[in-house]
Amino acid sequence: MLHKHPLAAALFTLLIVGLLGIVLFRVSDAPSSQKEADGGKSAARETGAIRREGERGATTPVPSLSIHLQQLLGDDSNMAGKMRIAWVGKHGADLEENEVETILAFLHSGRVPAGLSEGEWYWLVDELFTALRAGTGSPQKLTGQLAELFADTALDLVVRDYALQHLGHLGGEGGDLETIRAAAATGLEETATPIAGTALLVLHNDPGGSAVEGDRTAAAAPNGPNDTGAPAQTRDPGLLALGLLGNEQASVASKVTAFQVAARHKAAGTRSAAVAALGGDAPLLLRFAAVAALGEVGTPADLPLLQSLPADNKRLQQAVESAMRKLTSSN
Repeated sequence: MLHKHPLAAALFTLLIVGLLGIVLFRVSDAPSSQKEADGGKSAARETGAIRREGERGATTPVPSLSIHLQQLLGDDSNMAGKMRIAWVGKHGADLEENEVETILAFLHSGRVPAGLSEGEWYWLVDELFTALRAGTGSPQKLTGQLAELFADTALDLVVRDYALQHLGHLGGEGGDLETIRAAAATGLEETATPIAGTALLVLHNDPGGSAVEGDRTAAAAPNGPNDTGAPAQTRDPGLLALGLLGNEQASVASKVTAFQVAARHKAAGTRSAAVAALGGDAPLLLRFAAVAALGEVGTPADLPLLQSLPADNKRLQQAVESAMRKLTSSN
């Protein structure tokens, strides 16, 4: 749909791959960077630890589980985490409608099955969402169900982020576009978390949105993602990306995504944002993103800046060399 702490290694790997020439957007059904069983997602740590049993039980009851689902979500299951994940990948699309309802209710409860690590739980949630999209149910109905999960701000941030990612996929699978766009517009408000970046990708991948090409306006970037007053779903993703880059409160994860989208759209202002990031004390991941963006939208005049960057990080140096090759070959 790029985080720190346990997901930093996965995020780091994703960004490096992108810098070597593969455009990174969360458009696959099952993003591998978010499926390391021992990796988890740092978004949970940005707002608090993952919720375990009992934390929301007083307000959201945990549904009773059928024998079928007991092995998948129950505390006394004899299936290890990876076995449960594999089961969903093989049989998840065959879930009955009442089982789908039970799974969604279980996710709403905020409870994590005993015996699963944080990373395994997030991986299982992502597989469950993928399975629900692959099932025979109505994409329109599932759109509303996932939108309700995303809107539940008491839920774990990572679960909500996955719900929003899969809402974005539903846009090209018969889901209700207006509901998806409304969820993304709400997500753009959560600039302090990675959700704003996920929302930006949803709008970037909107099948009814703007094509991935140069911005059709040279307007200055807004100060934030919602400053122009126009509905977010009608806004150009390139300008939205620049808004995130200019927002001091935006998370590093969202800004990394914003650099990718802004560069893809060749949005006016991307180059200056990249130069500014490389000239300051930006976090390493953001510097990687800025180097990659500069390779896409920069000019040969930026070669001295790239050459001046410290060479003490081998992977950053590889990214710099890749960007320099692009700038040289495009001249």
